[in-house]
Amino acid sequence: MLISTGIGNTSANDFTFLQTVNFTLDDYETFVVNIPTNYLGQDVHIAFRVNGTASDTSVNIRVDNVATVDATLGLNNINVSNTEIYPNPIKNILNIKAEDIIAADIYNVLGQKQDVTFSNNQIDMAALEKGVYLLKVQTLKGSSTTKLIKE
Repeated sequence: MLISTGIGNTSANDFTFLQTVNFTLDDYETFVVNIPTNYLGQDVHIAFRVNGTASDTSVNIRVDNVATVDATLGLNNINVSNTEIYPNPIKNILNIKAEDIIAADIYNVLGQKQDVTFSNNQIDMAALEKGVYLLKVQTLKGSSTTKLIKE
Protein backbone atom coordinates (compact mmCIF):
# COMPACT_ATOMS: atom_id res chain seq x y z
CA MET A 1 0.00 0.00 0.00
CA LEU A 2 1.32 3.43 -0.93
CA ILE A 3 0.46 6.96 0.22
CA SER A 4 0.80 10.41 -1.34
CA THR A 5 -0.21 13.99 -0.62
CA GLY A 6 0.00 14.97 -4.29
CA ILE A 7 -2.79 17.16 -5.66
CA GLY A 8 -4.66 16.23 -8.83
CA ASN A 9 -3.04 13.63 -11.04
CA THR A 10 -0.46 11.70 -9.09
CA SER A 11 2.26 9.69 -10.73
CA ALA A 12 3.86 6.58 -9.27
CA ASN A 13 6.84 8.68 -8.20
CA ASP A 14 4.59 10.81 -5.95
CA PHE A 15 3.82 7.85 -3.68
CA THR A 16 5.82 6.46 -0.79
CA PHE A 17 5.58 2.99 0.72
CA LEU A 18 3.17 2.78 3.65
CA GLN A 19 2.68 -0.89 4.46
CA THR A 20 2.51 -4.34 2.89
CA VAL A 21 -0.93 -5.95 2.63
CA ASN A 22 -1.06 -9.64 1.73
CA PHE A 23 -4.31 -11.19 0.54
CA THR A 24 -5.63 -13.93 -1.69
CA LEU A 25 -7.51 -13.01 -4.84
CA ASP A 26 -10.43 -15.29 -3.93
CA ASP A 27 -11.45 -13.71 -0.66
CA TYR A 28 -12.76 -10.49 0.72
CA GLU A 29 -10.38 -9.06 3.29
CA THR A 30 -10.59 -6.40 5.96
CA PHE A 31 -7.53 -4.24 6.46
CA VAL A 32 -6.60 -1.56 8.93
CA VAL A 33 -4.27 1.09 7.56
CA ASN A 34 -2.37 3.14 10.10
CA ILE A 35 -1.52 6.52 8.60
CA PRO A 36 1.43 8.23 10.32
CA THR A 37 0.70 11.44 12.23
CA ASN A 38 2.90 13.51 9.90
CA TYR A 39 -0.03 13.34 7.44
CA LEU A 40 -2.36 15.00 9.99
CA GLY A 41 -4.52 17.69 8.40
CA GLN A 42 -3.55 16.80 4.83
CA ASP A 43 -5.51 15.23 1.99
CA VAL A 44 -3.93 11.87 1.25
CA HIS A 45 -4.18 9.44 -1.63
CA ILE A 46 -3.91 5.70 -1.04
CA ALA A 47 -2.72 3.45 -3.88
CA PHE A 48 -2.41 -0.30 -4.28
CA ARG A 49 0.40 -2.03 -6.14
CA VAL A 50 -0.59 -5.50 -7.26
CA ASN A 51 2.20 -8.05 -7.58
CA GLY A 52 0.82 -11.06 -9.43
CA THR A 53 2.10 -13.87 -11.59
CA ALA A 54 2.11 -14.27 -15.35
CA SER A 55 -0.93 -16.55 -15.07
CA ASP A 56 -3.05 -13.80 -13.46
CA THR A 57 -5.21 -12.50 -16.30
CA SER A 58 -6.97 -9.78 -14.32
CA VAL A 59 -7.00 -8.38 -10.84
CA ASN A 60 -9.96 -6.45 -9.51
CA ILE A 61 -9.64 -4.47 -6.33
CA ARG A 62 -12.85 -3.19 -4.82
CA VAL A 63 -12.74 -0.85 -1.87
CA ASP A 64 -15.87 -0.75 0.24
CA ASN A 65 -16.94 0.52 3.65
CA VAL A 66 -14.05 2.89 4.18
CA ALA A 67 -14.00 4.51 7.60
CA THR A 68 -11.60 6.83 9.30
CA VAL A 69 -10.98 6.58 13.00
CA ASP A 70 -9.15 9.12 15.08
CA ALA A 71 -7.13 6.67 17.10
CA THR A 72 -5.50 9.42 19.16
CA LEU A 73 -8.63 9.83 21.27
CA GLY A 74 -7.45 7.33 23.88
CA LEU A 75 -6.20 8.48 27.27
CA ASN A 76 -2.74 6.98 26.72
CA ASN A 77 -1.59 9.63 24.26
CA ILE A 78 1.58 11.62 24.11
CA ASN A 79 1.20 14.28 26.75
CA VAL A 80 2.03 17.69 25.42
CA SER A 81 4.34 19.34 27.92
CA ASN A 82 3.31 22.60 29.55
CA THR A 83 -0.40 22.07 28.88
CA GLU A 84 -2.76 23.43 31.54
CA ILE A 85 -6.50 22.76 31.52
CA TYR A 86 -8.75 24.42 34.06
CA PRO A 87 -11.16 24.32 35.79
CA ASN A 88 -12.00 20.65 35.96
CA PRO A 89 -14.86 20.06 36.84
CA ILE A 90 -16.23 22.70 34.46
CA LYS A 91 -19.37 24.77 34.77
CA ASN A 92 -19.26 26.72 31.48
CA ILE A 93 -15.86 27.91 30.23
CA LEU A 94 -12.83 25.63 29.88
CA ASN A 95 -9.43 27.33 29.70
CA ILE A 96 -6.49 25.75 27.87
CA LYS A 97 -2.91 26.99 28.19
CA ALA A 98 -0.39 25.45 25.79
CA GLU A 99 2.07 26.57 23.13
CA ASP A 100 1.26 26.28 19.41
CA ILE A 101 -2.27 24.86 19.71
CA ILE A 102 -3.55 23.58 16.36
CA ALA A 103 -6.95 22.36 17.55
CA ALA A 104 -8.93 21.58 20.67
CA ASP A 105 -11.98 19.34 20.44
CA ILE A 106 -14.49 17.90 22.91
CA TYR A 107 -15.83 14.34 22.57
CA ASN A 108 -18.51 12.54 24.54
CA VAL A 109 -17.80 9.09 26.01
CA LEU A 110 -19.09 7.48 22.80
CA GLY A 111 -16.34 9.25 20.84
CA GLN A 112 -18.73 11.69 19.14
CA LYS A 113 -17.26 15.14 18.52
CA GLN A 114 -19.29 17.84 20.22
CA ASP A 115 -20.33 21.09 18.56
CA VAL A 116 -18.28 23.59 20.57
CA THR A 117 -16.07 26.48 19.53
CA PHE A 118 -12.42 26.83 20.49
CA SER A 119 -11.45 30.51 20.55
CA ASN A 120 -8.88 32.54 22.50
CA ASN A 121 -7.69 29.37 24.28
CA GLN A 122 -11.20 28.77 25.67
CA ILE A 123 -14.07 26.39 24.97
CA ASP A 124 -17.61 27.38 25.94
CA MET A 125 -19.20 24.20 27.27
CA ALA A 126 -22.37 25.84 28.64
CA ALA A 127 -24.59 24.15 26.03
CA LEU A 128 -23.33 20.66 26.88
CA GLU A 129 -25.17 18.47 29.34
CA LYS A 130 -23.62 17.42 32.63
CA GLY A 131 -21.38 14.40 32.31
CA VAL A 132 -17.96 13.08 31.37
CA TYR A 133 -16.20 14.31 28.23
CA LEU A 134 -12.78 14.00 26.62
CA LEU A 135 -10.72 16.99 25.53
CA LYS A 136 -8.22 16.40 22.72
CA VAL A 137 -5.60 19.13 22.34
CA GLN A 138 -3.35 19.05 19.28
CA THR A 139 -0.18 21.14 19.19
CA LEU A 140 2.85 21.21 16.96
CA LYS A 141 4.57 18.94 19.51
CA GLY A 142 1.87 16.25 19.66
CA SER A 143 -1.52 15.65 21.19
CA SER A 144 -3.00 14.89 24.56
CA THR A 145 -6.40 13.74 25.71
CA THR A 146 -7.81 14.69 29.10
CA LYS A 147 -10.93 13.46 30.87
CA LEU A 148 -13.27 16.32 31.83
CA ILE A 149 -16.28 16.51 34.10
CA LYS A 150 -19.05 18.97 33.18
CA GLU A 151 -21.16 20.06 36.17
